[in-house]
Amino acid sequence: MSERGFYGPPRGRGSSAGRGAPRGPQRPSYSTPPPSAQGSRGRNGLPSGGYPSSNSSRFHAPPEQSAAYSSSENFPEAARQKKSHPIKEKMCDLSEDISKLSIDKVVRIPNRPDRGGTVGRKVTVTSNCWDLAFLPKTVHLYFLEASAVYRVGVDEGSKTEIRMPPKEKRALIQQVVDSFPESIIYDGGNSVYSESPLPGITTDPVEKEIEIKDPLGRDRLLLSYRVMEVQKVSTADINHFISSPKATSLNMPQTCKAFFTAGNLADVMYEKYGDNMARCSLQMANDLRRIRVETDKFYKSDNGHAYSRRFTVHGISSVPADKLMIEERKQSVAAYFDEHHHIKLKYPDLPCIKADVASEVIRCAAVRPQERFQELQTFSNSMLKSHPLIKQFGLTLQSRPVDVSARVLQPPSAAFDRSRVIPLKPGSWTSPGFYDPAGHGVELLWAILCVPPDRRSQGHVQKVIHELPRAAERVGIRLSSRPHLSQCPMGELNRKFDEFSRQGCAFLLLILYDEHAYPAIKRLSDLQIGIRTQCVRSRTLDKPNVFPNLLLKINGKLGGINWQIPDLIKNGDELIMVFGADVTHPAPTQQIRKSVAAVIGSVSPDLMRYGVVIRQQATTEKGNKAAREIIDDMRLIVKELLQLYLRNTNGRFPTRMIFYRDGVSEGQFENVLVEELAAIQRACSDVRPGEEPAITYIVVQKRHHIRFKPSDPRRNSGDYYYFTYLRLIQGTSKPAHYHVLYDDSNWTSDALQMFTYHLCYAYMRCTRSVSYPAPTYYSHLAAFRARDWLSGLDQPAVLLDSGRFRVHTSQVDGMFYL
Repeated sequence: MSERGFYGPPRGRGSSAGRGAPRGPQRPSYSTPPPSAQGSRGRNGLPSGGYPSSNSSRFHAPPEQSAAYSSSENFPEAARQKKSHPIKEKMCDLSEDISKLSIDKVVRIPNRPDRGGTVGRKVTVTSNCWDLAFLPKTVHLYFLEASAVYRVGVDEGSKTEIRMPPKEKRALIQQVVDSFPESIIYDGGNSVYSESPLPGITTDPVEKEIEIKDPLGRDRLLLSYRVMEVQKVSTADINHFISSPKATSLNMPQTCKAFFTAGNLADVMYEKYGDNMARCSLQMANDLRRIRVETDKFYKSDNGHAYSRRFTVHGISSVPADKLMIEERKQSVAAYFDEHHHIKLKYPDLPCIKADVASEVIRCAAVRPQERFQELQTFSNSMLKSHPLIKQFGLTLQSRPVDVSARVLQPPSAAFDRSRVIPLKPGSWTSPGFYDPAGHGVELLWAILCVPPDRRSQGHVQKVIHELPRAAERVGIRLSSRPHLSQCPMGELNRKFDEFSRQGCAFLLLILYDEHAYPAIKRLSDLQIGIRTQCVRSRTLDKPNVFPNLLLKINGKLGGINWQIPDLIKNGDELIMVFGADVTHPAPTQQIRKSVAAVIGSVSPDLMRYGVVIRQQATTEKGNKAAREIIDDMRLIVKELLQLYLRNTNGRFPTRMIFYRDGVSEGQFENVLVEELAAIQRACSDVRPGEEPAITYIVVQKRHHIRFKPSDPRRNSGDYYYFTYLRLIQGTSKPAHYHVLYDDSNWTSDALQMFTYHLCYAYMRCTRSVSYPAPTYYSHLAAFRARDWLSGLDQPAVLLDSGRFRVHTSQVDGMFYL
């Protein structure tokens, strides 16, 4: 648990009196309040002495100010005739804007109530950050933009423009940059920095041309580009900014990239380009980008069965398949397919696709901490310290990464089968029996469905019938030894689900021989029929230990509790309700889809069972991406979850509420906090006027590049991670980054950290600690379940009621998303 500051401390609010101290009106204030509105009770629209009334108005943060320029408006004709260019005008304030940057001026995070946590064994860990410093210099800033790409004809002076989107044109700018002197830095977009003036370029925009390389080397291409000097920038202001305690380190992550693989799309491309395919590589790359492709069934599983695989295309190779070499094998892609798959490529003279291969990327990226940091150290020594540009621009980098103070926390104990409380092993454990098994000793009826019918199903069905009831009995669940069996085509799913539901089956186990069936199955079971389902891929049944893992999810879906963490409920007379929230956004290729928000709320005092509300976000104004992250109708969502909580706790209202919010960047803190916190408070007043539970609002971030390793290489890497605990099977784990944005609950650092840490052991899908609290994980699962519901639907509105997904009433109290 890092105490040093490139993360900043996990700040809380309140006195150091501890969790049991009286709670007063200690809500944090903010330095930049929004415009006042009637109904406000405190600064920035946040109540400072009580909750807003149910009819008080909502408060909005002021719009953020930023300097930007649009490539579509860079060189208007009128501006060419003026001395004051719009690009210059917009960029001239860059230095001033940088000097004013400060997170605290957007939203002031509450201060830590004490000197930080003290629980645990103190250790030192090494981060992947290096102390960085540089001397102030004057740098020339240039603006560079690709305007057109031409194919040069055979006749002298003839050329034809190639239609290409702006993004593709920008990718070609690198070849222009390569023609500049070596002492320049290019940001990959439109900005070029140079320590000295570039010859022939002034503050007036000029148009130039340069011959560029054709990816297949078959055509002469010309790139037309515009360039101008924007201004001279003093790095003194930037130096002042990064010299603050929050930004003095260079974070050096290690990333991985997918390797090329082969795919035969020649017939599809031929229909569009005909005999010009070889001449249209740039257009083909643009056509294929981000589309999903599927191979023939030439892959072989361990038992010899053939199967296909699906990929997302990211581009095409610059050389054809018979010349693209696989370095490790010293052979071409075409030769590899001929030798290993006995497939002769139909068009070996055409390029290969670039595709993502998730499993290969994961294996490539799974580098142990000592190896990862050694590679980074080598890179730091050989590249950063010796690169001429580093020295030329006055940068200096320390020889070793930054060491950080940390603490190792003791794993909690867990209660199993209502009688045994066992200290958990660090990171993972074995369950001797479920704390609250489904059925409570009553034999449960169930069914096995093979979807679709498959000749391999007989062996799989017999294995399930023989082993699943045995594994269930060991953890306290009684399953019928004679389940219903069905070979079920896709068209029969609705009828079979309804039939087994009326026969009283507790759940259905579906063996999938076609993974495309999964969305339709979940739509039927979660939204229409209301029967619990557990899907398993056919090839997964060939793996060891599959049935104990399946039972973890089955028991949770049936209302059982796999284990209990006693430390989570040692709160005296207090009742704590925990929320998790996440918003998942559609992929760039899914333009017609909207974002999906899922909010999870605990419905049991032991914080092991959770209800959920899932809704589709409203469409936002074009370009207003930040607003999409604010969850719509949070007031109604929290109100519904509170009512569900009351039904499960005999009407007892929570005294504390902890909200773990995922997916929020630092630039969105103010908007999300002001909107959602006010909605949570109003929901409490709606459900029970006069009740004001103390609220803690925490943002959980995983999208960062910070990594740690033990300073002592003899220590296991799983022991040391910022504010979390995760022992990995492979690789280096990513620590969760927590921001306490609001807290009037008087949590001490130790109490809040330990509570959050123990929630990492409450994730019911596996007998391992996870990298961030269970409710946050559950909200992520629920949001992705909604994406499955929407998959393949042309009219998603049939699943919605005022933007909310109509989950079947029998599933509302169950954790169907496990």
